[in-house]
Amino acid sequence: MATTSSTTSSTSASTTSSTTGLITSLGVGSGLDLTGILESLQGVEDQKLTAITNKQTSYESKLTAYGTLQSSLETFSTATQKLNDSSLYATKKTSTNTAFTSTATSSATTGSYAVKVTQLATAQTLATSAQTSKTTQLGDSSLTTRNLTLQVGSGSAVNIALTNAQTTLSGIASAINSAKAGVTASIVQSGDSSYQLTLTSDTTGETSTMSVSSNDSTLNSILGYDSTSSSNGMTQQVAAQNAELTVNGIAIERSSNTVTDVPTEGVTLTLNSVSSSSENLVVSKSVTDAASAITDWVSAYNTLLTSFASLSAYSSVSAGESQSTSNGALVGDSTLSSIKNQLKTIISSAQSSDTFKVLSEMGVSLSTTTDSTTGNVVRGTLIIDNTTLVNALTDNGTEVGKFFMGDGKTTGLATQLVSTVSTYTKSKGLIDNAESGITSIIDKLKTQYTDVQSSIENIMSRYRTQFTKLDVLVQQLNSTGDYLTTAFEQLSNSSSS
Repeated sequence: MATTSSTTSSTSASTTSSTTGLITSLGVGSGLDLTGILESLQGVEDQKLTAITNKQTSYESKLTAYGTLQSSLETFSTATQKLNDSSLYATKKTSTNTAFTSTATSSATTGSYAVKVTQLATAQTLATSAQTSKTTQLGDSSLTTRNLTLQVGSGSAVNIALTNAQTTLSGIASAINSAKAGVTASIVQSGDSSYQLTLTSDTTGETSTMSVSSNDSTLNSILGYDSTSSSNGMTQQVAAQNAELTVNGIAIERSSNTVTDVPTEGVTLTLNSVSSSSENLVVSKSVTDAASAITDWVSAYNTLLTSFASLSAYSSVSAGESQSTSNGALVGDSTLSSIKNQLKTIISSAQSSDTFKVLSEMGVSLSTTTDSTTGNVVRGTLIIDNTTLVNALTDNGTEVGKFFMGDGKTTGLATQLVSTVSTYTKSKGLIDNAESGITSIIDKLKTQYTDVQSSIENIMSRYRTQFTKLDVLVQQLNSTGDYLTTAFEQLSNSSSS
């Protein structure tokens, strides 16, 4: 292919060079401005290509514009889809407290609760006696291997095989941590040449006590631990205990400092410290997220309308004048017009909520704005009365949700919009089909351009051949005329003599 391309280019260059030389030499013999005439004819023929190129540019601009339209619609659909979340209209918030932090889901019951943390849940920690080195082997050297058995609470026992080299404090800690037995091992340097191995349960609560044993009696005397035994190698440094708190005077005990079922379903407490007195936990309704989502949706819709206005912008001109270059690529486009009209109809339509039928009843109304960048007038934009919107969400959040999502029987505004926009943006949808049609036209124009270009080359080739013959003929006629003139002059002079 590369060779063919090179040959074609070379031939084309040669042809162009020969043609240029021919055009330059035309008229030399005849004295006629054949080169000028040929160039004029070339200009007339090239207008056929210019017309095709202009069409190509126009359709390519439309193709780009459809891409912009697709992107704008998808952005709007994303903002609209967020309004289809039922929890958005029932969001709860909790107060800020000292001894604990809290979060609430939409299912939480609003109210005020007196909470006092009397004890935090802790994980058990055990420690060996001090050893002079963390790299000295501590097991029975007569054994080649032994097992270390760990168990947390009523969980399954984990057996860890240890070689002689692994019976150092460092080796034991590494083996325990690799076994993922629900225990974290660490080495603490408690003084000069004094090292202790500590084991801490990964879970809190009094049921998460650890037991440690080994079939190596020497190692067991250092690491062994059983909460029911009075003779242990390891000693308890921190006891396993439950969290204790009171809610409205009711005593509650949990194994973790994360409490997910009190004071009410949907509230999660994270206990941070013991409190000297009760703190008031307030669970209340929050409209911040819903108001923000609706505001973002309004902004996305207005941005979409601005995009519509830009793509369909038209500046009128007087008869005979060229169209303005600021006109949108989709001016007068039926696809864009259909999309715009359908969305505006849905936006203005009544919904199924018992309390809110139209957007204006919750503080969102229609307006007309001017795009500060392009100066285009954008009709049908939305504006928000924040006070009215917040009041609607506070007093009737559920009904606002029905307005956007529907009531289970009929679809809401957001649901309708997302569904409708999908018919535009999906594969084989309205925009995809329009783009396919334009792409097909562009491909045909490319073929047409090639055909017309070839036709023009043939026409101009015939002109050059004819002009060359004309140049030669006129030159011959001129030569004959000159000869006859000279002959007649000589004859006349001879007669006069």
